[in-house]
Amino acid sequence: MRTLFSFLFLFFLHYCYAQDNTGFYIQIDKKTNCPQEVRTFDNVGVFCVPQKPILDKTAFTTISEIQVDHAKKRKYIDLHLSAKGMDLLKTVVNSLPNATLILVVDNRVVGVLKNKDVVGRFVRVDSDLVSQQIEWIHDKLKPTP
Repeated sequence: MRTLFSFLFLFFLHYCYAQDNTGFYIQIDKKTNCPQEVRTFDNVGVFCVPQKPILDKTAFTTISEIQVDHAKKRKYIDLHLSAKGMDLLKTVVNSLPNATLILVVDNRVVGVLKNKDVVGRFVRVDSDLVSQQIEWIHDKLKPTP
């Protein structure tokens, strides 16, 4: 019986920490109690965000293939948002003009946007040519067959 409880407890812990929290969040000032800390892809930066995103990954309608800009020595993907998702994002931008939006993919911060960066119906995520971050993000977000 004790083994069963131990297994259930470990399963519960794994479920709680393995939940996919992909989406857009509004950064919270660290002076308050932080509901959820998320780290950058390289584990250097730490951000405080709410428990739930303002837009979850269902707002992403398509994810582009990885593109390379050799002139700028960057590679990128575009996350296309639904019309409803973009309307909500623009509402947040207009209501909270000084807010910082944090894009989280599978518990990792992959983008930090100031409100002025939100234009059009897609969000571009880029990295240098050497980094494997774009491939990781693309693999996490691409639809499964």
